[in-house]
Amino acid sequence: FAPSFSERPLTDASLAPAMAAVEIVLKGHEPFPALAVDRHWNLVSANAAIGPFLANVAEPSLLKPPVNVLRFSLHPGGVAPRIVNLAEWRAHLLDRLKHQNDATGDPVLVELERELRTYP
Repeated sequence: FAPSFSERPLTDASLAPAMAAVEIVLKGHEPFPALAVDRHWNLVSANAAIGPFLANVAEPSLLKPPVNVLRFSLHPGGVAPRIVNLAEWRAHLLDRLKHQNDATGDPVLVELERELRTYP
């Protein structure tokens, strides 16, 4: 069957009002960090408070677009060493990703889950 809506890049002029709304929501969360991701958990936008999370990353390649926030969160060269309750947070994220994979079977997410499960 044909998709109900065609896929367009977020830079498409017709999506400008939606992106403006996303930016308003992100800005409204300041001074707390907030971010918006796509269906593959790639960073779409973030507010200014996310800056400290991006600082002093041991593995700079994690910050090359597209930045995958799950990889960035759980990779030993990302923010994982700074997460006090990493075991619980890791379990939560992997469980959520597994549910998403069970529902969609998206090959990109299946590979991401496989990769993330190899991290310590």
